Amino acid sequence: MDQPVTAPIIADINHFDKGSGSILERVLFNHRPLIMIICALLTLFLGFEATKVKLSASYTQMIPVHQPFIVN
Repeated sequence: MDQPVTAPIIADINHFDKGSGSILERVLFNHRPLIMIICALLTLFLGFEATKVKLSASYTQMIPVHQPFIVN
């Protein structure tokens, strides 16, 4: 049976190679506090905007009154 490949465990963050991984990984993991602040602000903004959503099930507003076949 094959043995699973294990990566070395890095106990200290200072020993971690910050240049490893793809560019997306480097941006996300090397700037964690900034990414978390951006996500928190985006969540707050979208949550605030969601309070402005109004449910409208009015059938009369859904009729295309300017269409020629409706006008006739």
